[in-house]
Amino acid sequence: SNDDNRVVTTSKDFTARVWNVPNKAVGSEMEVLEENLSSSKGDLNEASPGNLEGSIRISQEQDENTKGPKIIESSFVFNDAAFNPNTDKIITGSNDGFAIIWDIITQKPLQRLQGQKEPIYKVAFNSDGSLVMALNARFSVDVWDAVSGDLKMTLKEDGRQILDVEFSPINSKKIAAAFSDGSIRIYDLGDKNKTKIFASEI
Repeated sequence: SNDDNRVVTTSKDFTARVWNVPNKAVGSEMEVLEENLSSSKGDLNEASPGNLEGSIRISQEQDENTKGPKIIESSFVFNDAAFNPNTDKIITGSNDGFAIIWDIITQKPLQRLQGQKEPIYKVAFNSDGSLVMALNARFSVDVWDAVSGDLKMTLKEDGRQILDVEFSPINSKKIAAAFSDGSIRIYDLGDKNKTKIFASEI
């Protein structure tokens, strides 16, 4: 997270976890995050956004002395998760093709977003938290308004697959995509005519 206090992870065990990271690292030592089964499998609150298929649960708020993480459990495999800039929300992307924005404090799902109905491999917020994106198994990218949930645009190019994508850390309206033909495109989400293309020499 931007404040260095939390880590969000996804796993093939159908969970996403939000960990508090103690500031105890010294020198080359690294804090090892491990699930505390006795505490993390405690009381669970069921979260049910509109028409959400499957079972999704989030663990109750834990105090600072609890080692176990906050857990989001689902019947779908979460492939990726990311914090927003304020570190009060996360977005998850799963095999069912949905990107879900979660409020960490209230432990409630806020938005359920679906574009291409394909597994989602990567998700992210932009630099001011106003937009989210998802890279899917069709190798295209959907961009939504993080508050309203409206689909703003889909990034794709005929005959080319998007292999990776990143929001600009400085300009919240710009996003860069790496394509299967070796090219890179920088999109201005405020003006579709301002796309910059860096072609591969191969």
